[in-house]
Amino acid sequence: MASVFLTGGSGFLGGHLLRELRAAGCEVRALSRRVESDAALNAAGAVPVRADLADATSLERAMAGCEAVFHAAADTSVWKPQAAAQTATNVAGTITLLRAAEAAGVRA
Repeated sequence: MASVFLTGGSGFLGGHLLRELRAAGCEVRALSRRVESDAALNAAGAVPVRADLADATSLERAMAGCEAVFHAAADTSVWKPQAAAQTATNVAGTITLLRAAEAAGVRA
């Protein structure tokens, strides 16, 4: 069984991806930023893990031993004053995630 790390598992796209990964027999560790998300992730068959897209060390720990990463987390706000927060999540967070995955030895 493949072990994968998923961001955005409690969201719309990530929730669908989580379901498909579990149906394919994958063990899924899902990034969870809030206790409120844990129950939904657990119910879908994922193991919630605490990490932050701004913290490479927490991401490396969360991904240790995983074979692949699926990144579905995003800030989809359309409110212009949130542009800096969106950039931090969607751009800088993705860069941090990719670097952490490489450091953790994740291959895909």
